[in-house]
Amino acid sequence: MEIKNSQLLINVSFLLIIVSDYICWQIMGFLLRYIDCCGSNGNGQLGLNHSEDIDRPTFSIAVNQEVEDIAIGGNHSLILFKNKNLFASGEQCGFFDPADSERFDIVQKGVTHVCAGWDFTAIVKNNVSVFLYDKNGERHLIDLSENAKFMRSSLHSVIIVDNKGSAFAFGDNKKGQLFGDVITDKIVPEPAKINFEDLPNSSFNGLIVLDCCMGRDYTIFHLYDEEKDANIILMRCKTDRFSILTNMYSTIGDRGHEMQGSVGVNKSQWFFVEKHVKINGLKSMWSSVHVWYNKDDTGNKLVSFGNNVYGQKYDGSKLEEEIDSFDVGTEHGLLVTKDKHKVYAWGWGEHGNCGPSSDGSLKLLFQDDGERIVQNVFGGYANTFIVTSRMPM
Repeated sequence: MEIKNSQLLINVSFLLIIVSDYICWQIMGFLLRYIDCCGSNGNGQLGLNHSEDIDRPTFSIAVNQEVEDIAIGGNHSLILFKNKNLFASGEQCGFFDPADSERFDIVQKGVTHVCAGWDFTAIVKNNVSVFLYDKNGERHLIDLSENAKFMRSSLHSVIIVDNKGSAFAFGDNKKGQLFGDVITDKIVPEPAKINFEDLPNSSFNGLIVLDCCMGRDYTIFHLYDEEKDANIILMRCKTDRFSILTNMYSTIGDRGHEMQGSVGVNKSQWFFVEKHVKINGLKSMWSSVHVWYNKDDTGNKLVSFGNNVYGQKYDGSKLEEEIDSFDVGTEHGLLVTKDKHKVYAWGWGEHGNCGPSSDGSLKLLFQDDGERIVQNVFGGYANTFIVTSRMPM
C-alpha cells in the first residue's frame, strides 16, 4: 500500500510538471528534463520515494536544467546538472549526508565531474579539485594542474583524464589494472599519474589518453601516439579470460602489426588500430567491452566482446533502426534510436533494469508517445536511467 501511495504521489506530480513544462516553454523559453528509471532500488537509489525494485521505466524527477551526467554506485545514484549542482538519492545520499534518502536532493554545488563505485563517490569541483566521499567522510585528494576532461570508475577504482590527455588513477590495483608494471602497489590511496613506459615500441612522450573503460578487474585504454599518428588499444589485467582484446584486434586492429605485450599482473597488452577505423564510443560492463566505431565512413557500428552468459553481447541483427547513442551498466546495455523516441535494452535484467523480461535478448524498454525526445541513457548497477525532454508545442 505504501508503494502504491508513493506511486500515486509521483503520478500526480508528473501531471503537474507537464502543465508547468508548457508554461515554462511558452513564457520562459526553456524545457524541463524528465528522468525515468527502473531496476535495482533496494536503498531508494532510483529516487522513487520507496525501496522496491521496479521493472518498467518510471518517472523520478524533473528539472529545468540540462543533465550533464548520471553516476550510479552500488546503492546510490547521483545526477549532475549543467549548472554544476549535484543531486543524490540512496545510501547515505552518495556519502555526502549520513542519512539515507529515497528522493533526489541536492548535496553539492560547483561540481564539474562525478563518478561512483560500489561504496563511494568521487567528484571534481571547479574542474581541478578531486574529492572522495565514502564511509570515512570527505577527503580532498588532489588539485590537478590541468582541467579534468572526464572520470571513469569501477567497483573500487577511479581514473581521471585531463584536457591534455594525461591520466591519473587511485583505488584497487590488485590485478595491475591501473598502472601495469609502473606502479605495483595493490591499493593506491591517492591519484597517481598513469604512464605507459611498458610500451617499448611506442613514443612515450607523445602518448595521450583519448578514452578508457573499466571492467570489474581490467581496464581498456584508447591511446593516441602523436609521433606515429596512430591509435592504440591497450589492456591491463591479470588475465583476459574472455579473450576480449584478441577479438577486438581481429575486428578493429591493424593486421599489419601483431598484438604486443602480454596480460598478467602488472602487465599490458596492446595493438594498433586500423587506420580507417574511427572509435566513437568505448564502454565496459563488468566482463565485456562494447565499441561503437566507424570504418571508411560507412556508418557507426556497435560491436561487443567478452562474456555473454547473460546476453551481455549486443546482437545488431535484432535491430533495423539506426543508433543515436548507447551506454552500459554492470551487465546490461542500453541504446537510443536515431529518432530519439525509443530505448532498447539487452543483457542481464535480474532487477527489472531491462524491463519485465530478463532473458538477455534485445528488447524495447521505452517508447515515447512522440511528445518527448530521449536526450540520453545511463546504465548502472542493475538499474537504468532515461533522460527525456518534452518537444516544443
